[in-house]
Amino acid sequence: MKFPILVFFARALREQTRSILTYALRTFFVGILLFSLLYAYTMQFTNNAPGLSFLSGILYTNLVVISLLGLVYFATAITEEKEEMTLGLLQMSGLNPVSILLGKSTSRLFGVVFLLLVQVPLAVLAVTLGGVSIGQVWAAYATTMAYICLLCNIGLLFSVLAAKGRTATAATAMCLLVFLICPKPCELLIEELAKQDHIRDGGVIHVLVGGLCESLFKTSPFTQMHAILSTGFNASPISYQVVASLVWGTLFFLVAWAVFDRRTREQKVSAPSRGMTTSQTGVLRKLGAGRSWARALAWKDFYFLAGGKTRIWIKAVSFPMLLVGSCIVYYASTTRMNVRPPSIEELVVNTTTTILVTVGLFTLLEAGMFASRFLGQEIKWKTLSSIALLPVPTSRLVGMKIQGIILTFTPNIVFLFICCCLISKDIVEFLTDLRGAQEVTIAMVVVLYVVVYYAFFLYLATLLSLFAKWGAFAMALVISLFTQYSIIAIFSIFFLLIRFTTRHMNMQIIMLTLACVTAVLCVVCHKLILIRLESVAGQAA
Repeated sequence: MKFPILVFFARALREQTRSILTYALRTFFVGILLFSLLYAYTMQFTNNAPGLSFLSGILYTNLVVISLLGLVYFATAITEEKEEMTLGLLQMSGLNPVSILLGKSTSRLFGVVFLLLVQVPLAVLAVTLGGVSIGQVWAAYATTMAYICLLCNIGLLFSVLAAKGRTATAATAMCLLVFLICPKPCELLIEELAKQDHIRDGGVIHVLVGGLCESLFKTSPFTQMHAILSTGFNASPISYQVVASLVWGTLFFLVAWAVFDRRTREQKVSAPSRGMTTSQTGVLRKLGAGRSWARALAWKDFYFLAGGKTRIWIKAVSFPMLLVGSCIVYYASTTRMNVRPPSIEELVVNTTTTILVTVGLFTLLEAGMFASRFLGQEIKWKTLSSIALLPVPTSRLVGMKIQGIILTFTPNIVFLFICCCLISKDIVEFLTDLRGAQEVTIAMVVVLYVVVYYAFFLYLATLLSLFAKWGAFAMALVISLFTQYSIIAIFSIFFLLIRFTTRHMNMQIIMLTLACVTAVLCVVCHKLILIRLESVAGQAA
């Protein structure tokens, strides 16, 4: 190697090119694109611009997938070395900070970019389907690659600053949410404050904050992608978003380089944390673990993985406070806008419905996070072999661990039940509005499909946690969505090939077929989890 600084970087790229996972991911993405292309071709007679619809679906899917997986993939570049206590060995080998950063992070950036380039030949075919120019394709992929550079270096910075991958991932997610969501509302707020003379129009605050928000809004890949996919786009692929993303990405890389030595000077031995469980000698000792239960695995996961009594009390207090706070905000906002103050019934129904949906989504996400951790933690801390030595079947061991986690969902279940009781009248009216056997059947089939799909997501998150060191939750979310999309594409193509028209495609049959196929996938994942657990436990022993 002519440049010693790139030795580690070149080695990381060679490892990626030789990894079977790289080619599996490329095959997976190309397969999804082929299904999308075939579906777009079959829809060309009912869509005025099938090429534009095909390309839009690919590009927005790329942005969502990169945002979800990139959070974990890029944010664990340095933290995984910290947790495995191998970062000191890299530094002792004579590698300087730039070499380590290039080898651990920038190599991942190139790996994702190469993975994305596989799509370009198929994406160019969207031009032949109509509604898209070749310039739009190049501009769209230039925007996506610039966004990957920005996201990679944001994750790199927090990976250097944080001690654990979970902390780095959470910090990167917060930064990304602020970057993607906040600029436009903040810009509108600044303009409104300037109009009402709360701040001086044209002053320092107005110019600096407003200009920064406008710049960040233009740097957003979703903003630029919307402009690229609009009719009549003929601008250069090197847009303001591309330049700004590269500049910000370089700045984050330089900051990570500057703080690398200071943040990696001392390394602490990584060990399982107590989570939210308090000490037995402190003021909150009653929230501690106490004596072990008869089901020791359930006791261990309840306290040291799920948070135990502390998590239960936090949710038991925060959920009612969230409901009361929402009622106050809703009442204050309606009266401030000179609208008739809502009645007690309107206030309760509107706020309770919103909180019911919010807490329900939070519960689903919380369950997914636990599913991606409760078995993966045993592999990470090398305790799976000890558990497997117990004279208990593997399925029963997993069941005891799940029992300990489910106990922490008691406040969620109680609160959701109370919310349903508060709006029981509206729920009864909604159910009575389902007139006819067909509407009732469709509603039941949709509910069945949603339940089966979520069970498949939990199974997939658990299975992936047994293979991947990080990102099982994000990967399960992406793969489960892609799986459903592929199944829908296959059945849509099948119906079209056998000359079924849209009036013959019964919604109930399609949803029921999806539910049955997804249920079969759940059974397959269940068997694979048990096989993988026995295999890993045998290897560790």
